[in-house]
Amino acid sequence: KSIKSIEARMGAMEESSAGERVDRSLAGSPFQKVGDWWVADSTMFQFPKGIVIGKNNTHCEYGDAVLSVDYGWEGEALNCPSGHGSVAFGLANHATGDFSTVTGGKFNEASGMASVVMGGRLNEVVTGGKFNEASGMASAVMGGR
Repeated sequence: KSIKSIEARMGAMEESSAGERVDRSLAGSPFQKVGDWWVADSTMFQFPKGIVIGKNNTHCEYGDAVLSVDYGWEGEALNCPSGHGSVAFGLANHATGDFSTVTGGKFNEASGMASVVMGGRLNEVVTGGKFNEASGMASAVMGGR
């Protein structure tokens, strides 16, 4: 009789503590579910390591304070913002330089510090340079100093 009583009390305690854990983890949450969407309060969020939207590239050594938007290709993520403070959008783009950005296109790399590739295919930026001049047809300088 005492074992059944102990088991009953343990079961009640487990149910009670499970409910408390759920309540504590949801209390004060900055998110609320509206239909099929999770909506955040109007507040700032800090993500020291980074944010990956879409697929996670398991072959990438993500830098700190990075942002990646990766829809993937044939089920595999291919973008890699490995530089600290870097951003990679598009398809199979790599932002390897610290503070570098690839904003679109595919198979591009921004490898210099604070370098940028705005799009296209198979482009690489190693440095921003100085006193740049865009004189050719359809040319552009997007950075440098």
